[in-house]
Amino acid sequence: MKRVAIAAALSGVIGLVWGFAWWVGLPFANMTMERFDDDLAVAEFMRAHTAGTGVYYFPNMEDPNLPPERVEQLIAAHRAGPIGQVFLRAEGAEPMSPLTFLWGFLHFAISAAMMGALVLVMAPVARCRKRRFALVMFVATFAAVYHDLGAPIWFLHPWPYWIMMAAYHVTTWGFIGLAIALIVKPDEAA
Repeated sequence: MKRVAIAAALSGVIGLVWGFAWWVGLPFANMTMERFDDDLAVAEFMRAHTAGTGVYYFPNMEDPNLPPERVEQLIAAHRAGPIGQVFLRAEGAEPMSPLTFLWGFLHFAISAAMMGALVLVMAPVARCRKRRFALVMFVATFAAVYHDLGAPIWFLHPWPYWIMMAAYHVTTWGFIGLAIALIVKPDEAA
């Protein structure tokens, strides 16, 4: 398990470095995210018209106590658009906070440790580096297809953003997968 811990720590660093390159240095994220005409006016609207931190969907027809005529209005509004989902943090946060990067490192490291443990469990079929890498990439691609490509289907989110996110997740795990494939050895399962 020592090699899993080493791979996990290295993966935390890899995830942070690749994340910085993807989100700051490469154009993909900016190519898929639109901008409001006036961010501050939108923020003020949210502050005035929401209950605070939460996930908001509009038009929202989920209240079982809505009168039938209101439900019909909301259905018509849904058909006409716009529709949206907003993830709102009312209390704000420090941009580029060191704590965010610490949590990010831990997220990558714990996820990589879980993947390293899976590689050990799959030792009979993941004996060589190529198979260990293929196993990591299969799981990463499965997760991206299931999670990232589910949002445009179920919540009608714009496809380009979630295709970009799937590409980010798969490429991140490509780099992390290399570390796992090279460091985690199947004989550790014994």
